[in-house]
Amino acid sequence: MKSPGEIYVLFILDSITGQEIIDWATEYYSANNQYILKESIFEIASLSKRDEEEIDEAGKLLKQLIEKHFPDFEEQKELMAIEILNVKCQQLLEGNLKPYEVCRLIAPIEQEFNFPKWLGNLYNVCDWCEPNTVPNDFLISEVKARQLALNTILEKEK
Repeated sequence: MKSPGEIYVLFILDSITGQEIIDWATEYYSANNQYILKESIFEIASLSKRDEEEIDEAGKLLKQLIEKHFPDFEEQKELMAIEILNVKCQQLLEGNLKPYEVCRLIAPIEQEFNFPKWLGNLYNVCDWCEPNTVPNDFLISEVKARQLALNTILEKEK
């Protein structure tokens, strides 16, 4: 099960919705015995997935949970984003993900992390990517190069 931090990074990268946060919180609440988190998780899990205002509130409540219970999260957030992008790159290379699913992460990453160098040339490669774009040699080559760079970063952090 993903940690609150991982879920929050997925949210800021526009990879999950408020409804998915509520679903995660419901599962996490049932499976986790960390008393200190229970109240905050329960608050998210109690939101209605049928009420747009409450769905919108899920991300805000998750952010508050992170700020309250994980004061060192800012230091971990970028590494989590690197891990998420690395996994998505691998899924693309394996044929289990469309290019658009990787490329749609680029703009949120650029905004959140101020155009990090570890994105390499993905911005240019993904510039014209649409939901129906199929993999091409240029894209695959850059994804492979990014994956090597991302793996190097992740190895250094272990």
